[in-house]
Amino acid sequence: MRSAVLAEPRAASVDVKVASRGLAWRQFLNRAATFCLVELQKLRHDRTELFTRAVQPVLWMVIFGETFTRIHAIPTGHVPYLDFLAPGIIAQSGLFVAIFYGIQIIWERDAGVLTKLLVTPTRGRR
Repeated sequence: MRSAVLAEPRAASVDVKVASRGLAWRQFLNRAATFCLVELQKLRHDRTELFTRAVQPVLWMVIFGETFTRIHAIPTGHVPYLDFLAPGIIAQSGLFVAIFYGIQIIWERDAGVLTKLLVTPTRGRR
C-alpha cells in the first residue's frame, strides 16, 4: 500500500517534466516560425536578395560546370560533370544562406531588433 502511494508523486513529477518539455519545444518552434515569417516578409520587400540567391547557383553551374566539362579537369567516369557538380553547389548555397542569416541575427541582436521580436505576442504563448 505504501509503495503505491510513493509511486504516484514520481509519476506526477515525470508528467510535469514531459509537459514542460513539450511547452518548451512548442515555444521554440513558435519563435522560430516567427523569425522565419519576418525573414520571408523581408524577402518579399527586397527582391534583389531573392534574385541574387537564385543567380549564384546558376552562375556556378554555367561558368564552372561548362568550363570543367570542356577541359575534363576531374575524371567523373560516365557521370556528366554538371550532375557531379550539382549536389556540391546546392550544399554550398545552403551553407552561404545559413552563414549570412547567422551574421544577420548577430547584427539584429546588437541593434535590439531581436528583443523587440521576442516580446511581441505570438500565438500559442501562455
